[in-house]
Amino acid sequence: GITDPLFNNVGNSFESYFNFTRQVSEVPPWVDIIASSSTGKILAIRSHKLYGILFHPEISENVFKMYVKESSLPLTAHLGVKLSSEYKNRSIVSNFLDIHLKK
Repeated sequence: GITDPLFNNVGNSFESYFNFTRQVSEVPPWVDIIASSSTGKILAIRSHKLYGILFHPEISENVFKMYVKESSLPLTAHLGVKLSSEYKNRSIVSNFLDIHLKK
């Protein structure tokens, strides 16, 4: 789970924006679930060096606030979103690049 190299320097948990309308309910046996929400929703998967994530570590709190302001979606579409851990989210993006740029 959270011990995957993608989550180095993140700790036991993190908060990030994710879209509640899209989700993965099951994965094939050769795919590892590496992160899930506190309610059990699958948020990240890995198969070898291929990753799939259902959250947005690249979005900072300021960008998210701007998105909500400009969005045509109703405010209820954004309920439950938290972005209090920008350092951890930046670490995930940096870890991904490190994993894939290593030769």
